[in-house]
Amino acid sequence: MATAIYLIDRLALRVGNEKGSDEADTVGCCSLRVEHITCEAPDTLNFDFLGKDSMRYENSVEVPKKVFNNIKRFQKGKKPGAELFNLLTTMKLNNHLKKLMPGLTAKVFRTYNASITLQEELAKIDLDEHKTVDERVLFYNRANRQVAILCNHQRTLPKTHDAQMEKLDAKIQEIRDEIKELKHHLELVKKGIDPPSPKQEGDSPRKRIPKDKEKLKKKIATVRERLHKWEIKKIEKDENKAFS
Repeated sequence: MATAIYLIDRLALRVGNEKGSDEADTVGCCSLRVEHITCEAPDTLNFDFLGKDSMRYENSVEVPKKVFNNIKRFQKGKKPGAELFNLLTTMKLNNHLKKLMPGLTAKVFRTYNASITLQEELAKIDLDEHKTVDERVLFYNRANRQVAILCNHQRTLPKTHDAQMEKLDAKIQEIRDEIKELKHHLELVKKGIDPPSPKQEGDSPRKRIPKDKEKLKKKIATVRERLHKWEIKKIEKDENKAFS
């Protein structure tokens, strides 16, 4: 039981025996089979199994020698499809934990580890490097993604991901072109040359570009902020594509 609790605590594994009728061969800690763990000397356990929602869990971790030896002992003489913790059930494990502390269950370990991971990741922020709201939201989402990785909250890559990324690239390029045009107009104004009116594209309304130097500078700064927001949006979309 202690070995199972160690794995639940260290790896934020689900306790197991939570498989729904529509889930094929999904397991948690208490329902792990011999084939799901490969022992690699001197102290590494290699996990490979289907977790909740049929999401594959692959992980290699170094563990205390006692845990490593226990896993090898639990596997000894058993067939690959045999249960690793054949004398343990979810009910037995949770009943034991409740005796130690009222309300304590295996799920509490997972919730605690998720919470403490998020807290530790958020504590790493440097507010001087993340000044804007968008930068801080990106930092938070990256911290939250570490929780998703810990808890194996994965998802199948959306079929529309590539198309969405192409649209974001097109939008970013459009804004960069706008900045380039504004900077060109600014150079002309500095030289005392009256810049030409921007061309109208299709049915889109004609863009209005200021002809005053200071207004042009402010316009460029505003558009750069917009570019930064879209670039962050693209980063978030790409980094979160495989996590829920």
